[in-house]
Amino acid sequence: DAVKASLWPASDDVTVDTNKTERMRKDKYYGLENPDNVAKWYALCSPDNDTRIEFQNEIFTYFSLSRVDLMEEATNNFCSIVANTVTFLQAACPKDDGRTCDASDFAYWQWASSYFTLLPALGLNATSVTQLDDTILGYPEMSFFLPKFREAVKNSSHQGEFDAVNFGSPSSAVSYSHLFYLPPRDFVGDVPASSLFNLDTIKALFAAIDTLPDLFADPSLTVDYSSLAPFTKSLKLSDDKQTYVLLIWLKNLLEVTAMRKADGGTYLTTNMMGLAQASLQGAVGWMSREFPSYLYGSIMALSNANPCEK
Repeated sequence: DAVKASLWPASDDVTVDTNKTERMRKDKYYGLENPDNVAKWYALCSPDNDTRIEFQNEIFTYFSLSRVDLMEEATNNFCSIVANTVTFLQAACPKDDGRTCDASDFAYWQWASSYFTLLPALGLNATSVTQLDDTILGYPEMSFFLPKFREAVKNSSHQGEFDAVNFGSPSSAVSYSHLFYLPPRDFVGDVPASSLFNLDTIKALFAAIDTLPDLFADPSLTVDYSSLAPFTKSLKLSDDKQTYVLLIWLKNLLEVTAMRKADGGTYLTTNMMGLAQASLQGAVGWMSREFPSYLYGSIMALSNANPCEK
């Protein structure tokens, strides 16, 4: 059904039986479930007519399709998906500051809006990588955490206080990608204080988290949001409530995702300043290393992104 919906979405009477579409999904050499095989299908979109026709004939014969027009329709729909994915990638790639994209940009967009796991072309329909990989726990994305946080405070005096909190999406003009800024390897100087990879910033944040009332755990608590004003300024956020949500997300990133509290890991409630250098930097750094690597294969397999965009 997934193959039919992608390659023949408008046809009610496509004469491709379930066994064939299952083969087109799982086949060792051409199955669309494998990103390496998807790359072979790019030949369908080649500007070179001979290359395109040769691969069409190859697929037509290999899967024993009954009509030539089925192959033509599959070609048009597959190439439309590829074109839409290229547009999708370009939209997530900042152009206005004169620099190319890197892993931190893509980590940010997934973190802020589940941009990649909700991409229709990938068909994952997931708001978090935790729904795709059972080795990843907790709330690695803000877009996954924020609705759960709002639900936690729903029937308390804080209900509605965080409805306006927004960390951006590629379809809007709102972006806080500076939170995930990682300088290049040859960078000399200090990482901006607005980046979560600034060591002094992350140490200060967790020092504050250590005494910050956690509404996610207990919505009956009272919070003085104005005490977070210095962080709102240094992190270039819009208001103190947004800053509060960011800090509570960081706490849960460390407690649940990095330290695996559900498996018996112990949250660091003391000496946060001294331990931040190693464990906390690593916990946040995971978002820009392991996480984009997890998605990279699927994303690039469905795009014609140029080397700059990759």
